[in-house]
Amino acid sequence: MQGELVVVHEAVASLRVDGVQDSYRLNPAAWAKDVLGVHLWSKQREITESVRDHKRTVVASCHGSGKALALDTLLPTPTGWTTMGEVQVGDELIGVNGKPTRVVATTPVWEEDTYEVVFSDGSTITCSGQHEWNTLPAKVRNRIRVQCHREDMAVDWSHWWHLAETFTTVELAETLRTNTYEHNHAVPLSSGIEGVETAFLLDEYHMGYEPARMVGRVPISMLRAAKWQRWAFLQGLSDADSYVDRTGAVVYTVRTENDAQLVMELLRGLGKAMVTRSYKDKQGDWKVVARIEESPYRDNEGMDSEWRQRNHGKRTYSRNTARMVVDVRRVPTVKTRCVQVDGLYNLYLAGSEMIPTHNSMIASVISAWWVAVHPPGTAIVVTTAPTYHQVNAILWEELRKHHRAAAALGLPLPGKITQDNHWKLSDGTLVGMGRKPADGDSNAFQGIHRARVLVVIDEACGVPEELWTGVEAITTTANSRILAIGNPDDIDTTFGEVYTEERYASMWNRIAIPASVTPNFTGEPVPMPLPDVLVQRDWVEERRKAWTEDDPRYQSKVEAKFPEQGVMSLFGPAVLARAFDQDGLPKPDGKLKIGVDPARYGNDRTTVVARRGRLMWVVDSWQGMDTVNTAKRVMNLADELREVDDDGKKVEFDVEIRVDVIGLGAGVVDTLAFEQAKLEAAGEAWYTTVEMNGSAAPPIEQGGSTQGYGNARAYWYDQLKQGMANGSRRVVEHDVAKDELGGIRFAYRSGKMYIESKDEMKKRGVKSPDYADGLVYAGAELFDGAEVGDVLSTPAEEVAAAELQELLESVEMQISPF
Repeated sequence: MQGELVVVHEAVASLRVDGVQDSYRLNPAAWAKDVLGVHLWSKQREITESVRDHKRTVVASCHGSGKALALDTLLPTPTGWTTMGEVQVGDELIGVNGKPTRVVATTPVWEEDTYEVVFSDGSTITCSGQHEWNTLPAKVRNRIRVQCHREDMAVDWSHWWHLAETFTTVELAETLRTNTYEHNHAVPLSSGIEGVETAFLLDEYHMGYEPARMVGRVPISMLRAAKWQRWAFLQGLSDADSYVDRTGAVVYTVRTENDAQLVMELLRGLGKAMVTRSYKDKQGDWKVVARIEESPYRDNEGMDSEWRQRNHGKRTYSRNTARMVVDVRRVPTVKTRCVQVDGLYNLYLAGSEMIPTHNSMIASVISAWWVAVHPPGTAIVVTTAPTYHQVNAILWEELRKHHRAAAALGLPLPGKITQDNHWKLSDGTLVGMGRKPADGDSNAFQGIHRARVLVVIDEACGVPEELWTGVEAITTTANSRILAIGNPDDIDTTFGEVYTEERYASMWNRIAIPASVTPNFTGEPVPMPLPDVLVQRDWVEERRKAWTEDDPRYQSKVEAKFPEQGVMSLFGPAVLARAFDQDGLPKPDGKLKIGVDPARYGNDRTTVVARRGRLMWVVDSWQGMDTVNTAKRVMNLADELREVDDDGKKVEFDVEIRVDVIGLGAGVVDTLAFEQAKLEAAGEAWYTTVEMNGSAAPPIEQGGSTQGYGNARAYWYDQLKQGMANGSRRVVEHDVAKDELGGIRFAYRSGKMYIESKDEMKKRGVKSPDYADGLVYAGAELFDGAEVGDVLSTPAEEVAAAELQELLESVEMQISPF
């Protein structure tokens, strides 16, 4: 019966649309307004009309915008609290790993559907319906529980956060109301991510300088420290300022409400306690009452004995480091805003309870219009992009949103769109699909036969030539269409060819959307919230100052122009898309290698990047620190990343710390070498210091010629590019690092390749590529001579003879009287 109702429902919807079907086929903008409630401004209308009238449409577009949180949402910073409405570019927030992270962009303020997300500990946060959350859904957690049970491991969600999935607020609400999910989702606590990358070690006392800020009894920095440091601090606080009540709960006494908030944050962030209440007593002091799963007393034997006696036989509070989403509900619309940060996963902490949160439309509107205005089953839309994330989380998420919006307006779109990016009618007929085929697979779209096929190529600059060939193969009918849209980043791509070369001029209708033609620049009247979500004048001016107008990134993302062929960028969009694709990241496996690019003055940052096997990630960055303290901080970070056994003992030795030795880096190398010598003398050495001199000659041949490179820097950068292209180098998401790599230029002089120097970059107004250099140093393959097991292309006898000859020449030089 239910299936029959669905069929009837779709038939009624089809009849309602049939009355204006012909007009909607000719006027996609009117269809978008009536059915989806979406206003298309002039350039967007031009694109829809081009798809209607032309076989092939190619669009070079400027940069876009993001999602939002309520303006009064509290945001923690290294020096206190701010709000979403007050935060500005350049400010520092606290990242999901507990470290300071810099705000690199902010959106304007806009109003849209607003939701309140409720968590298992009673905390809430207000955000837009399209706000994104990194969560561990129930089905993932169940797999983790089974694996931990088989391996006799305790379940700690913080060690599994690489399996997190992205959900919008609306999607969370939908999953909570179905029987296929538990009614909760795991979300990391303030330091719940530390098992994935690294614990945050900010040992300010041992490094010889005072905490940045002290509020009451808990330093702000301590709230962001490693878990063992926070637990040790809590033990000291317990010994001095707490007692055990008759129920076995621990009661802390503090001076002010602010102190109480900080103690509650410390307790919750540890994942070992449940704060039951806080209140002000008759004497004016504040009490914080918590149930803790293990005794918090270290030096107070009396209180430790009291805690154990009163909790004997009782179940004390126990949980892993996660809070659950238990409800998502609509609330009255409020003004919202969002920021983008340069930290891990682009996540920052939001709200007084430290809730981690995250940082695209025209293609989705055209896709929905294509399926809706043609007779059921006669049309199909196929979309593709460089990565699965771009297919699933961007374009198809927009399609799912349009499907819901049309239903709410009383003109529902046919069928159902699934979470795996398939659009099917009630009888099972496929009318839409999102695919990210393997690169090089020109047959990926075979088997799609329909009178009307629309193919959307999103982020088209990063889609390889073979997939364009596959697209052409399924759009041979007269009524089929291709829409390719993206930033014009690289002219040496198929996207660049079809947009710029004369031989394609008669085949493709070309449309450019520079920032200067958008409504915020032309004054074209558009309804809210469009003025706030389209590219802003302030952002364009910031990019002009940061990049300069002759920078390829400015030409692409602001002017919607392909950079000149003479300007050669080393890392193209396809390479970066593959390297920074967060789907299926490899597990960190192998020897730990740390890349360090030291800096001290101006806007340059010291960056630390780690690599294990194929996986690379940014560990930390900072400004204004002298070389001695920089070296010690690098040592501490590297030590935190070392592998440990089941008892927590460090078992990894021979960690490589690779430091740019030119200029300021020499002092860092000297300090690291000095500390290394002390460890060697004590028989406790665990790392080696490697000097990375980019100005030196390229290294000796390592199974391939290095003669085409002008120096080691050029060789290392090109090797990183090749590794990213072939999948042997994958990087945890980091927008600033990705942006810096996209701006790396190279040139040939005297037949040899050189990377643009830092001085040359500064002359044209571009900052030093601190994160890119750190990635290069961590990712470099270094060769120290033949080792047992190496496969040589030269016979062993010749290698031995060459080594002997070199030795003899060395001896002759040493004994020569001249």
